[in-house]
This record gives sequence, C-alpha cells and structure tokens, in this order.
Amino acid sequence: MDAETKKIIEIFREISAVPRRSKHEEKISRWLLEWASKLKLKAMADSAGNVLIDVPASPGRERAPGVVLQGHMDMVCEKVQGSGHDFTADPIETVIEGDWMRARETSLGADNGIALAYGLAIAQRPDLIHPPLELLFTVDEETGLNGAKALGTDFVKGRILLNLDSEGEGIFTIGCAGGRDTILAYELAHTPVGDGASGIEITVGGVSGGHSGGDIHLHKANALKLLARLLTRVIRESGARLVSISGGSAPNAIPRDARAVIAVRQSDAGKVTGAVAELESVFKTEYAGADGALYVKTAAVSLDGETAFEDGFTRDLIRVLRLIPSGLREFSVLMPGLVETSSNLAIIRKIDGRLEVISSQRSSIASRLEEISGEVEMAGELTGAAVRSENSYPAWQPDSSSELLARSKRVYQKLFGQDPQIEAIHGGLECAVIGSVYDGMDMISFGPTIEHPHSPDERLHLPSVGKTWKLLVALLESFE
Repeated sequence: MDAETKKIIEIFREISAVPRRSKHEEKISRWLLEWASKLKLKAMADSAGNVLIDVPASPGRERAPGVVLQGHMDMVCEKVQGSGHDFTADPIETVIEGDWMRARETSLGADNGIALAYGLAIAQRPDLIHPPLELLFTVDEETGLNGAKALGTDFVKGRILLNLDSEGEGIFTIGCAGGRDTILAYELAHTPVGDGASGIEITVGGVSGGHSGGDIHLHKANALKLLARLLTRVIRESGARLVSISGGSAPNAIPRDARAVIAVRQSDAGKVTGAVAELESVFKTEYAGADGALYVKTAAVSLDGETAFEDGFTRDLIRVLRLIPSGLREFSVLMPGLVETSSNLAIIRKIDGRLEVISSQRSSIASRLEEISGEVEMAGELTGAAVRSENSYPAWQPDSSSELLARSKRVYQKLFGQDPQIEAIHGGLECAVIGSVYDGMDMISFGPTIEHPHSPDERLHLPSVGKTWKLLVALLESFE
C-alpha cells in the first residue's frame, strides 16, 4: 500500500469509528463539522443533517468553475448471526488481508465512507491544485436518497458534480435506475395456540444477500421467499399454526436470513422436521452456484404466553410473500447487460402492533417501475393490506454528450493508458435526485472497487483506492 493510500485509509478508519446507521447520522454529521472547524474551513449543516464544507481554490484557480465532491454519510448495517456488534455505539473494526480491507463480523461501510475519506484527504492537502470545492456529504441515502431529496436549491453553488459512490475502479457511471419502496401493513388478529402444542422455530440462513440493485441478477437466494415456500409445505402437511415471522433488514439488501415460529401438535412435529430437511436439500440444489452455504434448521422453543395468527390471516400472509415478485424482471434492450427492472422482497417485521411487508422495486423506465410496483400493491390489496409507497426517486438518464464525461475520459486515458468503461447502473444514485434539484448540474460517478456491499462480506480493494485518488487529483487539477 503506497503512502497516499495509507493516508486515505487512516481517514476512513477515523470515520469508521463513528456510528452512522441510516437515519442516525447525528454523530458523524457533528464529527464532520468539528473536523472542518479544526482546519478553519467554512462548513454548515442543513435541517436534514446534510453537511457542506467549502474548500477554497488553490492560488490561481479562483475563477475556475466550482466542483462538488459528493458522497453519503450513512451505511447499511449488516452483521453475521451471533455477532454482538452494536451499530449505535461500536466502531467498525477493520481488517486488512492482502490487497483487501473488510470488517470483522459486519458490513464495512466503504459504501460510502470512502467518499468522505477522499473529500477530507483533498481538503487537508494545501499542495494540491484544484478549483473551488464544495464537499457535500448527505444523510440517509441507503433508505431512499432522503438526504439528497431534502437539499435546498441554494445549498450548493457548483454545477459540476463528482459523485464518489460507484463501486468499480475504471468505470464511469452516467445513469441509474429509479426506485420505490412499497409497504403492505396488516392488522394482526390472534387466537390461542391450544393446549399441548409444541413450538418449533424454523430459520433460513447462510444466504449471502447483497445489494438489491447491483446483485439482483446474480440468482442469489432470498431468505424470505424460501421461508414462505417452507411454510406453505409445513402448514399443509402438519396443520401447524404461525406464531411469529420476521426477516430482512433493509429495503436495498437481499434478505440473508428469515425465521418463523410455529405451533404444532406433538404428534405432527416429525412431519415438520421431515419437510424442512427435504426442502433444504431442494434449496441447496437450486442455489448451489450462488449460495452454497444456505441452510434451514429447526429448534424447539417455548410457547408460554404466545398466541398464533388466525388461520385466514396466515394463508393471506403466505400468499402475499409468494406472490410478490422478487428478483430480475427485465434486462435493458438499449444497454445490453444492464438490469432494467427488478423487485426485492426485502423485509417482514412486527411494528406498532401490525405486521409490515416491505418490497423495493427499481427500473430505468418509469412505466416499468409503475408496472412492477402495481403488482406488489395489488398483491397487498387482495390480501387485505393497507398499502403505501415511500422513498420514491427518479432515474438518472445518461448524457453521452456531457463535457464532464469527455474531460474525465481524457484524464483517465492520459493517466492509465486505457479508456474507462462507461455504464449506467441498476442501483439508485443520489445524482438522480441532485440533478432534479439543481438545473444544469453536469455529473459523473466513480470510485474504488467494493465487493459485496450491504453485507458482512463487503470488502474494499486497496490498490483501486490509490488509482481512484490519482484520478480525482488529476481531474480536479484539469479545471482552470
């Protein structure tokens, strides 16, 4: 690891010591403002918690066009089963293995803490040549780009934006999908489990999960969908009753685990364990190439004080879990290899006495987003749910004639002797929202290589951190 990369990683580790779960970015926002104050840089936060730090131009570059370096503060907080990590208080513990950095038992948060590290590294280097800079660090990106949506039209002055939230070095992103979360809320109705019933917990785990935008086409298992299939079989064969169900952690993460507790007659417990063992074998065959560590297990649990869902509600709930589309729907015809439309059955949880099922849909075509979201809504309506939509955001349409894109390609080619790859992505990027807030914003997104974001397998490629730094420094110097 070269000296420049080491400095960036040191800053990233400082950032990783500050809790920054989505919707709870108060500590990192305050930390950034204090950091700017120490360097005597002008900084402010808006009512949403977004932070803007002004970095004056290098001598002689005062009249160059202002450039915005942008990333988001929050991270998706995922951890391995059994981990005691507390994302509200504990620092992320980082580990370096060869050319890669990962976290111990949790997601790393390089998505998008590395963007903050780049911005701060630039700001504290008076020897670098650059135009007037604004470091824009937003909140709550991971749950719907909400920090970007809250930006005021006069918060940012620059009209050239370098978004540092892409995850493949050598790739320039110039477009992204739009998205929407759909929430199906059910009123719960309970009945007694009955005397002499045995409690069995069924757990689906060992699934790799991943980003519901970048990984949705990789045939990864969805733990919630598998659990619904299991419950269909188990209830049909044993007459079991559903006591509780939960799974998933974030709308933009493919569910890695899911669990349910059922009440069953003691004489039928063997039917449950037999069906689970048989379906585990089926699932392992189906996902052998993508999720080889997948498992399903059962455990006896106490039913003291528990009640079961009414049978009619249980049938409707399992139906909706089975009916909601989840996975790849369409590839783009215009951009081969680009996922155009998808849906992710993301979360089932009990909240405020109701049961919520959350699905996240994406598409680069607005009408297709409406279509697939409508399917989720109809499934909810047919099963008695109260349906609402949240966290909608627009697509970012590619502009191949962008002056910033042409400049970035020239700089990259000069530095590395090859052309960068140009792409649009299926994930959501804040560029889509920022471009809708600020007219005339010329935008591009790039970053170092990050694998398996939104999961405990997330890791950051250290040589690509150095290459991205060189590109960023040279690109900024090109503005005169």
